[in-house]
This record gives sequence, structure tokens and C-alpha cells, in this order.
Amino acid sequence: MRAVFSARPGGLAVVDGDGRPVAADAVLVKGKSLTLAAMAPPPQAGVPAPPVAWKSEPEGVVAIADLGGGRASVTALRDWFDEQPGREPVARVTACAGPSCATVAIT
Repeated sequence: MRAVFSARPGGLAVVDGDGRPVAADAVLVKGKSLTLAAMAPPPQAGVPAPPVAWKSEPEGVVAIADLGGGRASVTALRDWFDEQPGREPVARVTACAGPSCATVAIT
């Protein structure tokens, strides 16, 4: 599976477990996991950061486990051998914190 990074400038961003943007040529093999994190600009003084909510569409392509602290583990459930006619399945993994969201397309 390949992941493509997407975020609005100055807003929330989805990065890998080491804090790097998810590369367009990143590969996630069926049955393997990738740790993602939602990075947001620092909140205003005295204002707590909103919690991060993770979701994936369509269902059944990847599984998401919320690890807390804005991090999630994404596991590939399908590959092109599971699809008819053999094509790579695509899922949009979205992280939202308050009104700000960022999406990673995993192929």
C-alpha cells in the first residue's frame, strides 16, 4: 500500500511515527502496521489542545487503532489480490482535532 500526504497549510498534518511527512512512495504491506501522528500548531496559552479523532473510508481497507496522544496505528487489511478485478484498494485515513482535519490516502 502507498500513502500520500495531505494537509492544509498552517493546520493539522499527518506524519509518520518519526514526525516526517508520509511520503508518496511509502509502502504498507497487507497485515503490517504503520504508526501515524497528527501534528497541530501549538495551542494558545491556557487553551488545551483538542483530542484527535481518527477515521478511515471506505471500511475494510485498513484498520485504525487509536494509540492516544494524537497517534494511531494503521494496519492494511486488503491488497490487490483481494479486489475484483485485481486493483489496489484505496482508503482515506483522516485525523481531526477540533475543526481542523488532515487526510492521508493509502493505496
